[in-house]
Amino acid sequence: MAQPNRNATYGPEHHFDYRIFIGKIGVALVEGILFSLQMKVFMFFINGIFWLWVFIVPAGILAFVAYWLYLKSAGNIAYSIIIGVTGIVLGVVLAEYVRKRYGLDNFFGRLRATPDIDGRNILDDRLNTKNNGEAKTEK
Repeated sequence: MAQPNRNATYGPEHHFDYRIFIGKIGVALVEGILFSLQMKVFMFFINGIFWLWVFIVPAGILAFVAYWLYLKSAGNIAYSIIIGVTGIVLGVVLAEYVRKRYGLDNFFGRLRATPDIDGRNILDDRLNTKNNGEAKTEK
């Protein structure tokens, strides 16, 4: 009967190393999948923040109007509630419209863009978009 090799690295004191098992190509694939998953979770939170920014504008403005109306007279509570709920509904509708139509990250990126500093005129981009179907940028 053959004796087991006592120098083997498969004892309880050694942990399983997935890199040996799946090889270099597999390691790159697993690490790529993990990175992709992390980026998707990160972008989910960023888009959630952007969505809340778009939502808060109509909801906040109409909530302020509803609160002001309630402060004028406590008898206006029904109108205040209706205006507050309308603000919430309009906030959801606007946020979803922006998300579906433009994309939240694209929408806020366009708001914060400074084409005049970059030497471009945004009006030229709009004129070329209307005439040719896509914007032309010249360098």
